[in-house]
Amino acid sequence: TVYCAPFKKGFSIRHVVTSLCLLIQSIRFQQVAVRAEDRCVPKPDLTDVKLSALLRPLGTVVTTRPLTGGMFATVLAVTLHDGSEVVVKASSTDATQLCRYERGIAGTEAQTFRLIAANGIAVPEVVLTDFSHGAVDADIVVTRFISGTPWQERELDDVANDRVKQSLGALMA
Repeated sequence: TVYCAPFKKGFSIRHVVTSLCLLIQSIRFQQVAVRAEDRCVPKPDLTDVKLSALLRPLGTVVTTRPLTGGMFATVLAVTLHDGSEVVVKASSTDATQLCRYERGIAGTEAQTFRLIAANGIAVPEVVLTDFSHGAVDADIVVTRFISGTPWQERELDDVANDRVKQSLGALMA
């Protein structure tokens, strides 16, 4: 089990990368274990009106498309009026439906991205967070869109998977 809590002062990049690697390695476990979707955790509803209100500081929403991999979060790729693309991740905050490590995970994810980026490692740039539940009844993290295929969706053989794991380990060294 991975326990995610808000990072406190004094946490080094090594702590952050270690946590991130543990989270990534838990993906295989999550595929076998009871997943949030299987527990019927309701995903936050991001209507066009709510999304427009949420993203108003960044610009006008032109198009949206759902992304996979959000577990109990609603994840959308959004194109703004200036042509830029962002990813909006809305995570449920219903403590009665979430495992302990899932509570506050959106804030942990945003903080992890910021700490890793501050140390020169390429991660999605966090452009907006909203934990007020004002526009949407969810914890919100908005990042710049990075195109590509997630590791867990790639069909890699054992050698290639080992190479990826070694590369992640090298980041910690």
